[in-house]
Amino acid sequence: MSNQTRNDYLLSLVLVETELSDGIGAALKPVISTLSRAFQYWEIIIVIKGIQSNSKLMSEQFANLPNVRVLSVWERAGYYRLRTLGASEAIGDVVIISTMDEVSLTDLALLADQSRAAEEPVVVGRSRLLDAFSPLRSLLGSLTGYNLRKSDTHTVAFPRHDLNRILELPTADLDLRFERQDAVIARRRLPVDEDTGWPERKGHFVQRFALVSDLIASSAPRALSVITMLSAFVALASLLYCVYAVVVYFSGIDVQDGWLTISLVLGLTSFFLSCALGALSLGLVAILDKLSGGRRQVILEEFSNTDFFRDTDDLNVEMTAKADAATQQEARS
Repeated sequence: MSNQTRNDYLLSLVLVETELSDGIGAALKPVISTLSRAFQYWEIIIVIKGIQSNSKLMSEQFANLPNVRVLSVWERAGYYRLRTLGASEAIGDVVIISTMDEVSLTDLALLADQSRAAEEPVVVGRSRLLDAFSPLRSLLGSLTGYNLRKSDTHTVAFPRHDLNRILELPTADLDLRFERQDAVIARRRLPVDEDTGWPERKGHFVQRFALVSDLIASSAPRALSVITMLSAFVALASLLYCVYAVVVYFSGIDVQDGWLTISLVLGLTSFFLSCALGALSLGLVAILDKLSGGRRQVILEEFSNTDFFRDTDDLNVEMTAKADAATQQEARS
Protein backbone atom coordinates (compact mmCIF):
# COMPACT_ATOMS: atom_id res chain seq x y z
CA MET A 1 0.00 0.00 0.00
CA SER A 2 1.29 3.45 -0.91
CA ASN A 3 2.18 5.85 1.93
CA GLN A 4 0.69 8.78 0.02
CA THR A 5 -2.39 10.27 1.66
CA ARG A 6 -5.21 10.70 -0.84
CA ASN A 7 -6.98 14.02 -0.46
CA ASP A 8 -8.69 14.33 -3.84
CA TYR A 9 -11.72 12.15 -3.10
CA LEU A 10 -13.86 10.82 -0.26
CA LEU A 11 -13.91 7.10 0.44
CA SER A 12 -16.92 5.35 1.96
CA LEU A 13 -16.44 1.88 3.40
CA VAL A 14 -19.66 -0.11 3.95
CA LEU A 15 -19.36 -3.13 6.22
CA VAL A 16 -22.30 -5.51 6.35
CA GLU A 17 -22.75 -7.84 9.31
CA THR A 18 -25.68 -10.05 10.20
CA GLU A 19 -25.08 -9.66 13.93
CA LEU A 20 -23.24 -7.33 16.30
CA SER A 21 -20.41 -9.11 18.06
CA ASP A 22 -18.82 -7.81 21.25
CA GLY A 23 -15.38 -7.44 19.67
CA ILE A 24 -16.37 -5.52 16.58
CA GLY A 25 -15.15 -2.20 18.01
CA ALA A 26 -11.65 -3.54 18.62
CA ALA A 27 -11.62 -5.25 15.22
CA LEU A 28 -12.38 -1.92 13.54
CA LYS A 29 -9.34 -0.12 14.97
CA PRO A 30 -6.81 -1.59 12.47
CA VAL A 31 -9.19 -0.74 9.62
CA ILE A 32 -9.54 2.84 10.87
CA SER A 33 -5.77 3.12 11.22
CA THR A 34 -5.32 1.96 7.64
CA LEU A 35 -7.87 4.41 6.29
CA SER A 36 -6.40 7.29 8.31
CA ARG A 37 -2.97 6.71 6.77
CA ALA A 38 -4.22 6.30 3.22
CA PHE A 39 -7.07 8.83 3.01
CA GLN A 40 -7.65 12.32 4.31
CA TYR A 41 -11.42 12.02 3.84
CA TRP A 42 -13.14 8.76 4.68
CA GLU A 43 -16.10 7.25 6.50
CA ILE A 44 -17.17 3.80 7.68
CA ILE A 45 -20.80 2.69 7.59
CA ILE A 46 -21.66 -0.48 9.50
CA VAL A 47 -24.98 -2.13 8.72
CA ILE A 48 -26.18 -4.62 11.32
CA LYS A 49 -29.39 -6.56 11.80
CA GLY A 50 -30.89 -5.25 15.01
CA ILE A 51 -29.04 -5.14 18.31
CA GLN A 52 -28.33 -8.49 19.88
CA SER A 53 -29.29 -8.85 23.55
CA ASN A 54 -25.93 -10.39 24.44
CA SER A 55 -23.91 -7.49 22.97
CA LYS A 56 -22.58 -4.41 24.69
CA LEU A 57 -24.25 -1.09 24.07
CA MET A 58 -23.32 0.54 20.77
CA SER A 59 -22.17 3.65 22.57
CA GLU A 60 -19.55 1.61 24.39
CA GLN A 61 -18.34 -0.13 21.25
CA PHE A 62 -18.11 2.83 18.90
CA ALA A 63 -17.75 5.87 21.19
CA ASN A 64 -14.04 6.43 20.46
CA LEU A 65 -14.06 5.42 16.79
CA PRO A 66 -13.97 8.43 14.41
CA ASN A 67 -16.02 8.71 11.23
CA VAL A 68 -18.07 5.61 12.01
CA ARG A 69 -21.82 5.34 11.42
CA VAL A 70 -23.81 2.33 12.59
CA LEU A 71 -27.13 1.45 10.98
CA SER A 72 -29.30 -0.97 12.90
CA VAL A 73 -31.91 -2.31 10.51
CA TRP A 74 -34.92 -4.59 10.62
CA GLU A 75 -34.16 -8.07 11.90
CA ARG A 76 -35.84 -9.75 8.93
CA ALA A 77 -34.00 -7.75 6.28
CA GLY A 78 -31.99 -9.96 3.93
CA TYR A 79 -28.21 -9.82 3.65
CA TYR A 80 -28.24 -8.35 0.15
CA ARG A 81 -30.77 -5.73 1.18
CA LEU A 82 -28.34 -4.68 3.93
CA ARG A 83 -25.69 -4.07 1.28
CA THR A 84 -28.08 -1.88 -0.69
CA LEU A 85 -29.09 0.10 2.40
CA GLY A 86 -25.48 0.74 3.33
CA ALA A 87 -24.54 1.78 -0.21
CA SER A 88 -27.50 4.17 -0.40
CA GLU A 89 -26.33 5.90 2.81
CA ALA A 90 -22.72 6.29 1.62
CA ILE A 91 -21.68 9.72 0.34
CA GLY A 92 -18.19 8.95 -0.94
CA ASP A 93 -16.83 9.44 -4.44
CA VAL A 94 -15.76 5.79 -4.22
CA VAL A 95 -17.79 3.29 -2.18
CA ILE A 96 -16.34 -0.04 -1.06
CA ILE A 97 -18.75 -2.71 0.16
CA SER A 98 -17.23 -5.49 2.24
CA THR A 99 -17.50 -7.51 5.44
CA MET A 100 -15.47 -7.64 8.64
CA ASP A 101 -13.97 -10.96 7.58
CA GLU A 102 -12.74 -9.68 4.22
CA VAL A 103 -11.87 -6.03 4.83
CA SER A 104 -8.78 -6.78 6.91
CA LEU A 105 -7.35 -8.84 4.02
CA THR A 106 -8.02 -6.22 1.33
CA ASP A 107 -5.75 -3.43 0.15
CA LEU A 108 -8.42 -0.76 0.44
CA ALA A 109 -6.29 2.04 -1.02
CA LEU A 110 -5.35 0.02 -4.10
CA LEU A 111 -8.93 -1.12 -4.60
CA ALA A 112 -10.30 2.42 -4.32
CA ASP A 113 -7.58 3.88 -6.57
CA GLN A 114 -8.25 1.34 -9.32
CA SER A 115 -11.97 2.02 -9.26
CA ARG A 116 -11.38 5.77 -9.19
CA ALA A 117 -8.86 5.75 -12.05
CA ALA A 118 -10.79 3.36 -14.30
CA GLU A 119 -14.21 4.80 -13.37
CA GLU A 120 -15.42 1.21 -13.24
CA PRO A 121 -16.45 -1.22 -10.52
CA VAL A 122 -13.62 -3.35 -9.20
CA VAL A 123 -14.32 -6.60 -7.36
CA VAL A 124 -11.81 -8.55 -5.31
CA GLY A 125 -11.49 -11.93 -6.99
CA ARG A 126 -10.04 -15.20 -5.88
CA SER A 127 -8.71 -18.02 -8.04
CA ARG A 128 -10.74 -18.79 -11.16
CA LEU A 129 -10.43 -22.46 -10.24
CA LEU A 130 -13.35 -21.86 -7.89
CA ASP A 131 -15.56 -21.23 -10.92
CA ALA A 132 -15.71 -24.91 -11.79
CA PHE A 133 -18.81 -26.03 -13.66
CA SER A 134 -21.90 -26.15 -11.48
CA PRO A 135 -25.22 -27.19 -13.05
CA LEU A 136 -27.30 -25.07 -10.66
CA ARG A 137 -25.10 -21.99 -11.01
CA SER A 138 -24.98 -22.32 -14.80
CA LEU A 139 -28.76 -22.74 -15.00
CA LEU A 140 -29.44 -19.73 -12.78
CA GLY A 141 -26.89 -17.67 -14.69
CA SER A 142 -28.48 -18.47 -18.04
CA LEU A 143 -31.95 -17.84 -16.70
CA THR A 144 -31.23 -14.59 -14.85
CA GLY A 145 -28.50 -13.03 -17.00
CA TYR A 146 -25.98 -12.67 -14.13
CA ASN A 147 -22.41 -13.95 -13.95
CA LEU A 148 -22.59 -16.08 -10.80
CA ARG A 149 -18.86 -16.49 -10.17
CA LYS A 150 -17.85 -18.20 -6.98
CA SER A 151 -14.43 -16.55 -7.26
CA ASP A 152 -15.94 -13.09 -6.79
CA THR A 153 -15.79 -12.11 -3.14
CA HIS A 154 -18.19 -9.83 -1.28
CA THR A 155 -15.69 -6.95 -1.47
CA VAL A 156 -16.27 -4.56 -4.36
CA ALA A 157 -15.60 -0.88 -5.08
CA PHE A 158 -17.95 1.36 -7.05
CA PRO A 159 -17.35 4.85 -8.42
CA ARG A 160 -20.11 7.25 -7.51
CA HIS A 161 -21.72 7.57 -10.95
CA ASP A 162 -21.96 3.81 -11.41
CA LEU A 163 -23.30 3.27 -7.89
CA ASN A 164 -26.02 5.88 -8.42
CA ARG A 165 -27.09 4.13 -11.62
CA ILE A 166 -27.34 0.75 -9.88
CA LEU A 167 -29.25 2.11 -6.89
CA GLU A 168 -31.96 3.40 -9.24
CA LEU A 169 -32.66 -0.12 -10.49
CA PRO A 170 -35.28 -2.37 -8.87
CA THR A 171 -32.68 -5.17 -8.91
CA ALA A 172 -30.07 -3.17 -6.99
CA ASP A 173 -29.74 -5.90 -4.34
CA LEU A 174 -28.45 -8.32 -6.97
CA ASP A 175 -26.57 -5.81 -9.13
CA LEU A 176 -24.39 -4.73 -6.20
CA ARG A 177 -23.33 -8.35 -5.70
CA PHE A 178 -23.29 -9.89 -9.17
CA GLU A 179 -22.27 -8.62 -12.58
CA ARG A 180 -24.79 -8.69 -15.41
CA GLN A 181 -23.79 -10.67 -18.47
CA ASP A 182 -24.79 -7.70 -20.64
CA ALA A 183 -23.36 -5.11 -18.27
CA VAL A 184 -22.74 -1.69 -19.78
CA ILE A 185 -19.68 -1.29 -17.54
CA ALA A 186 -17.76 -4.51 -16.99
CA ARG A 187 -16.24 -5.14 -13.58
CA ARG A 188 -12.51 -5.31 -13.21
CA ARG A 189 -10.98 -7.80 -10.83
CA LEU A 190 -8.33 -7.31 -8.21
CA PRO A 191 -6.72 -10.69 -7.47
CA VAL A 192 -6.05 -11.62 -3.87
CA ASP A 193 -3.22 -13.51 -2.30
CA GLU A 194 -4.64 -16.92 -1.49
CA ASP A 195 -1.89 -17.45 1.08
CA THR A 196 -3.41 -14.82 3.37
CA GLY A 197 -6.11 -17.27 4.47
CA TRP A 198 -9.03 -15.71 2.69
CA PRO A 199 -12.19 -16.74 4.57
CA GLU A 200 -14.73 -19.09 3.09
CA ARG A 201 -18.11 -17.40 3.46
CA LYS A 202 -20.87 -19.95 3.80
CA GLY A 203 -24.27 -18.35 3.97
CA HIS A 204 -27.11 -19.73 6.03
CA PHE A 205 -29.79 -21.79 4.33
CA VAL A 206 -32.34 -18.99 4.66
CA GLN A 207 -29.91 -16.51 3.10
CA ARG A 208 -29.16 -18.83 0.18
CA PHE A 209 -32.84 -19.58 -0.34
CA ALA A 210 -33.63 -15.86 -0.39
CA LEU A 211 -30.86 -15.29 -2.92
CA VAL A 212 -32.15 -18.00 -5.24
CA SER A 213 -35.67 -16.58 -4.92
CA ASP A 214 -34.44 -13.09 -5.84
CA LEU A 215 -32.49 -14.46 -8.79
CA ILE A 216 -35.52 -16.32 -10.12
CA ALA A 217 -37.70 -13.25 -9.63
CA SER A 218 -35.20 -11.12 -11.53
CA SER A 219 -35.53 -13.46 -14.53
CA ALA A 220 -39.16 -12.40 -15.03
CA PRO A 221 -38.52 -10.43 -18.25
CA ARG A 222 -36.83 -13.39 -19.91
CA ALA A 223 -39.48 -15.82 -18.72
CA LEU A 224 -42.26 -13.51 -19.91
CA SER A 225 -40.61 -13.22 -23.31
CA VAL A 226 -40.57 -17.01 -23.61
CA ILE A 227 -44.22 -17.14 -22.55
CA THR A 228 -45.06 -14.59 -25.24
CA MET A 229 -43.41 -16.74 -27.90
CA LEU A 230 -45.25 -19.84 -26.65
CA SER A 231 -48.52 -17.89 -26.63
CA ALA A 232 -48.00 -16.91 -30.27
CA PHE A 233 -47.33 -20.54 -31.18
CA VAL A 234 -50.47 -21.73 -29.35
CA ALA A 235 -52.57 -19.01 -31.01
CA LEU A 236 -51.35 -20.08 -34.44
CA ALA A 237 -52.00 -23.74 -33.64
CA SER A 238 -55.52 -22.85 -32.44
CA LEU A 239 -56.33 -21.12 -35.71
CA LEU A 240 -54.98 -24.07 -37.69
CA TYR A 241 -57.15 -26.40 -35.62
CA CYS A 242 -60.24 -24.30 -36.41
CA VAL A 243 -59.39 -24.45 -40.12
CA TYR A 244 -58.87 -28.22 -39.80
CA ALA A 245 -62.28 -28.62 -38.14
CA VAL A 246 -64.03 -26.67 -40.90
CA VAL A 247 -62.26 -28.65 -43.67
CA VAL A 248 -63.13 -31.99 -42.06
CA TYR A 249 -66.78 -30.97 -41.63
CA PHE A 250 -67.27 -29.87 -45.22
CA SER A 251 -65.25 -32.70 -46.74
CA GLY A 252 -68.06 -35.15 -46.01
CA ILE A 253 -66.27 -37.15 -43.34
CA ASP A 254 -68.72 -38.65 -40.89
CA VAL A 255 -68.34 -36.91 -37.51
CA GLN A 256 -70.44 -36.75 -34.38
CA ASP A 257 -73.21 -34.19 -34.14
CA GLY A 258 -71.96 -30.96 -32.60
CA TRP A 259 -68.32 -31.85 -33.26
CA LEU A 260 -67.73 -28.77 -35.43
CA THR A 261 -69.29 -26.43 -32.88
CA ILE A 262 -67.29 -27.86 -30.00
CA SER A 263 -64.08 -27.78 -32.06
CA LEU A 264 -64.58 -24.15 -33.05
CA VAL A 265 -65.42 -23.14 -29.47
CA LEU A 266 -62.30 -24.90 -28.15
CA GLY A 267 -60.07 -23.54 -30.90
CA LEU A 268 -61.28 -19.95 -30.65
CA THR A 269 -61.18 -20.02 -26.85
CA SER A 270 -57.62 -21.28 -26.93
CA PHE A 271 -56.77 -18.59 -29.51
CA PHE A 272 -58.25 -15.84 -27.36
CA LEU A 273 -56.57 -17.01 -24.15
CA SER A 274 -53.17 -17.37 -25.82
CA CYS A 275 -53.45 -13.89 -27.39
CA ALA A 276 -54.51 -12.40 -24.05
CA LEU A 277 -51.66 -14.10 -22.20
CA GLY A 278 -49.17 -13.00 -24.84
CA ALA A 279 -50.40 -9.40 -24.71
CA LEU A 280 -50.19 -9.35 -20.90
CA SER A 281 -46.67 -10.77 -21.02
CA LEU A 282 -45.58 -8.14 -23.54
CA GLY A 283 -47.07 -5.42 -21.37
CA LEU A 284 -45.31 -6.68 -18.26
CA VAL A 285 -42.01 -6.92 -20.13
CA ALA A 286 -42.40 -3.29 -21.25
CA ILE A 287 -43.18 -2.19 -17.68
CA LEU A 288 -40.22 -4.06 -16.23
CA ASP A 289 -37.96 -2.63 -18.94
CA LYS A 290 -38.98 0.90 -18.02
CA LEU A 291 -38.55 0.24 -14.30
CA SER A 292 -35.10 -1.27 -14.80
CA GLY A 293 -33.96 1.59 -17.02
CA GLY A 294 -32.99 -0.79 -19.78
CA ARG A 295 -33.63 1.74 -22.51
CA ARG A 296 -31.41 4.31 -20.80
CA GLN A 297 -28.44 1.95 -20.97
CA VAL A 298 -28.46 1.52 -24.74
CA ILE A 299 -26.22 4.53 -25.50
CA LEU A 300 -22.70 3.63 -24.40
CA GLU A 301 -20.79 6.63 -25.75
CA GLU A 302 -21.61 9.79 -27.61
CA PHE A 303 -19.61 12.04 -29.93
CA SER A 304 -20.97 15.37 -31.05
CA ASN A 305 -19.53 17.93 -33.44
CA THR A 306 -22.51 20.26 -33.25
CA ASP A 307 -21.75 23.97 -32.98
CA PHE A 308 -24.68 26.29 -33.53
CA PHE A 309 -22.50 29.41 -33.34
CA ARG A 310 -19.74 28.33 -35.72
CA ASP A 311 -20.87 30.62 -38.54
CA THR A 312 -22.49 33.28 -36.38
CA ASP A 313 -20.83 36.54 -35.37
CA ASP A 314 -23.96 38.32 -34.20
CA LEU A 315 -23.43 37.51 -30.53
CA ASN A 316 -24.17 39.54 -27.47
CA VAL A 317 -20.43 39.63 -26.68
CA GLU A 318 -17.77 41.65 -28.53
CA MET A 319 -14.75 39.41 -28.89
CA THR A 320 -12.17 42.09 -29.80
CA ALA A 321 -9.20 43.64 -28.10
CA LYS A 322 -10.93 47.05 -28.32
CA ALA A 323 -13.93 45.67 -26.44
CA ASP A 324 -11.67 44.23 -23.77
CA ALA A 325 -9.92 47.59 -23.30
CA ALA A 326 -13.25 49.37 -23.05
CA THR A 327 -14.43 46.88 -20.46
CA GLN A 328 -11.30 47.40 -18.38
CA GLN A 329 -11.62 51.19 -18.60
CA GLU A 330 -15.26 50.95 -17.48
CA ALA A 331 -14.28 48.77 -14.55
CA ARG A 332 -11.70 51.36 -13.39
CA SER A 333 -14.26 54.13 -13.51
